[in-house]
Amino acid sequence: MNIGVLIPAYNAGKTLANVIQRIPKRVSTIIVVDDGSSDNTYEVAKSFKKVITVRHEKNGGYGAAQKTLFREALKRKVDVMVVLVSDKQSYPEEMVRLITPIEERKAEVVLGSRVLGNMKRGKMPLYKRVGNKLLTRIENMGFSTNISSFHDAYKAVTREALQRIDFESFTDGYLFDTYFLVSVARKKMRFAEVPVTTYYEKGVKSGVNSLKYGLDIIWLIILYRLGYKNF
Repeated sequence: MNIGVLIPAYNAGKTLANVIQRIPKRVSTIIVVDDGSSDNTYEVAKSFKKVITVRHEKNGGYGAAQKTLFREALKRKVDVMVVLVSDKQSYPEEMVRLITPIEERKAEVVLGSRVLGNMKRGKMPLYKRVGNKLLTRIENMGFSTNISSFHDAYKAVTREALQRIDFESFTDGYLFDTYFLVSVARKKMRFAEVPVTTYYEKGVKSGVNSLKYGLDIIWLIILYRLGYKNF
């Protein structure tokens, strides 16, 4: 089985090497998309001979980076794709938890949920915890789903499942994961969630405007409920 790790990276020069070095040996393919970084992210990725590095000349957005990663993985016929963030929040060592349900044919899409797992190094600010729970509840009600968290990037998907998902039509921005999970639910794919550990660095900002993010989600739900948005 060709297992591939897909890493969207933006200004991740300080953390990317650590993430790559911790990827399990059984992984056959590692693809990094440098999404128009202004630091040395591209050079760090290129320093690893086993890493396939793709560069966006301009910052296209979190979703745009994932689209490029999925295209590259499909082109290389990767069997199972694991999306891993570049900022050390997720533990590469734990990806076996995501892969196992797929190998056991219990799922074709697996989400690594920080809500179900543990938090390391400090605590998520109260406003973020409350906001995440509230948004997830609103999303589950709005999209008629039952998912523990819509806001985690750590996921695994089979090639066959990805080919049934119209990811090219999804947003190029931060709501890409929401589009992805709703599409999986609507297509009634075999889906599983597993607990994963999250490394939370106190004082580090994600670069996402929380208020805008929440309002964008609510607007997406409204469009979906009115029939103007499909997945």
